[in-house]
Amino acid sequence: MNSTKVQKDKQLPVHRDYDAWEYASGTFSPVTVSVSMEYSLALSINGNRYLTIASSGSDLRELAVGHLFSEGIITSADEVAKINIDTENISINITAVESERMIERLLRIRSIPSGCGSQSVIAVTCNGFSIPGIQLRAENIITIMKEFLRFSENHKITRGVHSAALYTASGERVSFFDEIGRHNAVDKIIGDALLRQISLHDKILASTGRISGEITAKALNARIPVVVSRSHPTNISIDLARSHGIVLIGRVRASSFTVFNGRELFDA
Repeated sequence: MNSTKVQKDKQLPVHRDYDAWEYASGTFSPVTVSVSMEYSLALSINGNRYLTIASSGSDLRELAVGHLFSEGIITSADEVAKINIDTENISINITAVESERMIERLLRIRSIPSGCGSQSVIAVTCNGFSIPGIQLRAENIITIMKEFLRFSENHKITRGVHSAALYTASGERVSFFDEIGRHNAVDKIIGDALLRQISLHDKILASTGRISGEITAKALNARIPVVVSRSHPTNISIDLARSHGIVLIGRVRASSFTVFNGRELFDA
């Protein structure tokens, strides 16, 4: 594809405002927070579905072509004959010049990348659940995150891992795992709970990473009622939390945090 043919495409919204509650100085106050949008972008090659990529919704043409090049599917822009972007259905079809090398590459078994930039469509198998009378204290959330963020020796040494942990509402750490991908760290927490027969229905899931829709879906499917992170959630994670009744807490700092769903379960 000649560089002169590159065009500006219709852009999807990249953020959305949500009403939430901010805890600071011992009190809750209503706030409006802008959160990143999260889209499942369906990428097809010559009309055949290739994979789904988690995307912010911006610069889809560059994302698709860059992904194919970095994965070795194409070796130059000249192999791309046409790019069709459907922003209504969040999909891209790339018409590419096929070669034996491309076909061989496409037939290989793909591994899941550690950063989870390429994802399957978010699936929620749990149709909602009632939180069993869990009562949350704001000071416990602060204490949990302080302890959680200081606990990883691996992160202190490498600065190259994400962490996930399981806590009781009173602040007792039940389990902790590191991984190079935040999704995989959460999977370890859930797997450990299953193997040790730890009940998840009254626990808090703590994560170092952004709360994507897939992270919230994992908590929902495992029936974990509370998800908390120092990072921001995406729009999909907030919508899932509000639709299925999960407590979602983000932007945790030394003395503050934001509740995107579940404010009524706090005693303050």
